[in-house]
Amino acid sequence: MRGMLVPRMLASVAAQTVRLSTRRPLAQSGFTAMRFMSTQTRSNIRRVGQEKDAGALQNLLKRVMEVDAGMTDMMPAPFTPHTYKCRAYCTAEEYQLSLLEKHLSSSSTFKVMPLITPDILHIQVDPSQGGGEMFVFSNGTFVAWGVQENCEQQFLQDCIRKLPGFEIHSIQAIETEDAEYVIDEDEATDMKGEVILLNPHIPSLTLSRISFSHGLARSAKLSVLESMLENYLSSTKHIPILMLQGKKIPLTRREILMKVGELLSFRQQLNLSAGESFLDTPDFYWARPELEEYYHKISRHLDVRPRIAILNKKLDYANELASILKEHLSEKHSLTLEWMIIILITVEVTFEAIHWVF
Repeated sequence: MRGMLVPRMLASVAAQTVRLSTRRPLAQSGFTAMRFMSTQTRSNIRRVGQEKDAGALQNLLKRVMEVDAGMTDMMPAPFTPHTYKCRAYCTAEEYQLSLLEKHLSSSSTFKVMPLITPDILHIQVDPSQGGGEMFVFSNGTFVAWGVQENCEQQFLQDCIRKLPGFEIHSIQAIETEDAEYVIDEDEATDMKGEVILLNPHIPSLTLSRISFSHGLARSAKLSVLESMLENYLSSTKHIPILMLQGKKIPLTRREILMKVGELLSFRQQLNLSAGESFLDTPDFYWARPELEEYYHKISRHLDVRPRIAILNKKLDYANELASILKEHLSEKHSLTLEWMIIILITVEVTFEAIHWVF
């Protein structure tokens, strides 16, 4: 309202200025009398009129400034919506969802909701524990929406870590991915900057959260693979230096095979984790194309594709190094066989020479 009232007052000031500037100083009949006045008298009359006009304009401006100052004191505080927290966890290579579903069937805190898709388990948190919901994916990740910190840790420790057989190839260094969200029925479901906007009606909160959860979960999973590759490269960074110095590579046959197997396991997780590839869109969106855009938006925000590109470049180097190790292993094995053959031939020649002499 302040933005409308102040321009109106300024327009009034302008109109008042025009009226004061165009006001005739005297009536038409007064011009005859002014002809007989001295120059000094006429100058005094003009000065008095100008001072009167300037005083009226100054009073009007003063009133505008007083109203503007009063409205400034009544300006409302800026709108800052309350945001909630969602967090994605990656704790294993894969999950056995059927075991968790059976385990939670008797839980009063975590309630398993009807299945939406076979590779996602939808869990509601009891309102007495703060409420919220979680989505557990078969690729070893789960995402909590609006769940209190103590409740998240309880679920992580009691339901994820301690459930026998649930985690396949568990990860010791758990990776997480955080985001903030707002629920607003006046806004369309979208992502603005760092905040996820959720409309509670179109589409439903559950479907919207699943779409964004897919992106958050994949980012957490990707963080695990990034850490694994960094550890692998750190453990082999001394090999090029030794080769440059012409020294022997201090790795046994068993250690070289373990390095190659570690790299193959990494490639498997990147391309075939829980039956899907990081480069592919999840099967969940084949029949729900309207939700696919939410998944792509959160993926772009988390730089998933650029991170995958960087990961592939590092992986190319690791593959080249693995090839060199395999060649070194093959050459070492061939050299061993050659020496064994030489020794056998030498022994055989020695025995023949002894037999021929004696």
